[in-house]
Amino acid sequence: MLIIAANLLAGKLTSRYGPRLPMAAGQLLQIIGLLALLSSA
Repeated sequence: MLIIAANLLAGKLTSRYGPRLPMAAGQLLQIIGLLALLSSA
C-alpha cells in the first residue's frame, strides 16, 4: 500500500519539479533508513 502511495506522489513531484527532486528525496530516505537500521544493531 505504501508503494502505491509513494509511486503516485513521485509521479506528481516529477511532473512538477522534474526527476531530480524525487530521486534525491528517495536517496535521502534510503540513507536515513539504513542509518536507523545500523544504529539499532
